[in-house]
Amino acid sequence: MRRLFAALVVCSSIGFAQSDIWKYSKSATLSGTATAFTIALPDTGPGQQVEILEYTLQCTADCTVQTERNGSAPTATAATWRCEDVDTCPKNGTTPIQPVSKIYHLSNSTGGGLHDEPYIFPANAIVPWKSGTALVLTGLGSTNNFTIRIAAFTGTYHFTIRARIRR
Repeated sequence: MRRLFAALVVCSSIGFAQSDIWKYSKSATLSGTATAFTIALPDTGPGQQVEILEYTLQCTADCTVQTERNGSAPTATAATWRCEDVDTCPKNGTTPIQPVSKIYHLSNSTGGGLHDEPYIFPANAIVPWKSGTALVLTGLGSTNNFTIRIAAFTGTYHFTIRARIRR
């Protein structure tokens, strides 16, 4: 009986650490400038799988958005993920352990291949994007990434992204 209980504890703790949903939100005002957000897999260590579930964007003026895959490695402005369910995400004490797959705002990633056609998001519309098929990054390498690029405009944006990260 003790063996069964120990096996269940080990399996359940592995299951909790294997897949967590993480969110990132950012609001900022731009003055004729562009910005970008990049999710990049780690260069070394155990590979991860990042499934981009959705993102939502609202701009106070018309803004053009394009998505890119596998651009240069982002090196500037790493941001902090928030665990969607604090009770189940891995922790060090009470502090959630950040995934090694990073998110960058004001990303300097360049040269990615166009993932989808550019979109024009109308002023003040809250535009949710969900992939009809799973958008998954797998393995290692910070050039194994996904970038959401907002073209230069003047106004404020509100951006939120959700991703399932499997360790």
